[in-house]
Amino acid sequence: MPETPEAAMAVDGKTLRGSRSKGPGHAPVIGLGPPSWVTLTQQAVAAKTNEIKEVETVLSQIVLTGRVVTMDALLTQRAVAQTIVDAGGDYIMIVKENQPQLKADIELVFTLPPAGDRQESVRTVDVGHGRIETRNLTTSEAW
Repeated sequence: MPETPEAAMAVDGKTLRGSRSKGPGHAPVIGLGPPSWVTLTQQAVAAKTNEIKEVETVLSQIVLTGRVVTMDALLTQRAVAQTIVDAGGDYIMIVKENQPQLKADIELVFTLPPAGDRQESVRTVDVGHGRIETRNLTTSEAW
């Protein structure tokens, strides 16, 4: 029977408890999916590197058609986005100061008045762990 994927999936690098004592290559990139956010797959990351080199392997092991894949700023890479789209999925990527030109381009799209596209916004405020975290999310159909 073919796999019917849930709509969402998160990809992230994690260091597992006890992995340092096992030596290099035990910090995996993992794909997590609902409903209980179980690990769908994982791939070891070699010592002195990061998950960018292994994310393609993780994505190739999962059905991406119809899925929305989320990831942190480190994995916001053109090749990763293309892999997801080519496999029939969509993505939500975080952009921070690590990619200044991309961040500036995105900010420009949202500062210009909408040209016939539909923009929607939502704001959340969370308090915890000694800090106040405010998140603003605005969507746009602009390309």
